[in-house]
Amino acid sequence: MKHYVSGGSLSEVQPTAAPSCKDHEILRDRVRADLRVYRAAVNALDKEVAKNDGNIEKAFKNARIAQDAYELASMKPDEHIASHGCG
Repeated sequence: MKHYVSGGSLSEVQPTAAPSCKDHEILRDRVRADLRVYRAAVNALDKEVAKNDGNIEKAFKNARIAQDAYELASMKPDEHIASHGCG
């Protein structure tokens, strides 16, 4: 909260809410979806590791791809907000 002096008295200025944006909502939903896929891929990798049969390469590759997708998607909402101040 910022304080300003106007006319010799201290007054508080309440921050205004940023406007909502449909694109921002879509980007946040994309992050949630990618996180679900990432969690599922990690669970599948855990199951392959537990089998201990030496066949974890495919599960590891899938988990890595899902991780990359999630990390990329998680940056998009902040970039979008920075571009025009929605939120």
